[in-house]
Amino acid sequence: MEKRGNLSRQRCALGALVGALVGMWCAGVLASDRAGLSAASDATPWFLGGFSAVLIVEPESLGPWRLSAELWGMEFPEALVELTPGNRGEGWQRRVDVALALQVDYGLGEDGQGWHVGVGVDGLKSTVGRKTFVERGSFWSVEVIGRVGYRWFPLEDVGLFINPWAGFGPLLAVEETPQVGGERFKEAPVQGLATIHAGWRL
Repeated sequence: MEKRGNLSRQRCALGALVGALVGMWCAGVLASDRAGLSAASDATPWFLGGFSAVLIVEPESLGPWRLSAELWGMEFPEALVELTPGNRGEGWQRRVDVALALQVDYGLGEDGQGWHVGVGVDGLKSTVGRKTFVERGSFWSVEVIGRVGYRWFPLEDVGLFINPWAGFGPLLAVEETPQVGGERFKEAPVQGLATIHAGWRL
């Protein structure tokens, strides 16, 4: 009972944070009548049987702040699934079918180039199963992630940019995770990642 209450409080706190981030993102877009746009993609999902499309909005009225939205999906490397103690040795496989990430970043350099720090929220719909079982199940989880990166425009007066970044944050299943072969999938309590975005400032 106590465990269920703790989970409920965690979900409420996470929901409040997610709501604040989404509100901040939407307000930033709606408050600006002039905004720079960029289109980009995350390299990692393409190497893992997935996809990624990123839209970046840089409202003139918000100065160094920029907002981004990413739609993505991919196969999770089994080594990452095995990092969660409750999944270890059980042959779990996971695919993120679709995910939407909203991020707010603060640029520390000039004209959008250089170091940036930010925070984002990611909603993920995943399908999981085990190697020796036909059964599959799906669930939703939410991740809040802080990140730091460096955006570089390698060619002068050209919109092409490369943006490596790394992040870390809590991950929480917002519904009961699937049970396959008598074992229940365990969502990782935290997750770290490092990747590279490449794109074009329009």
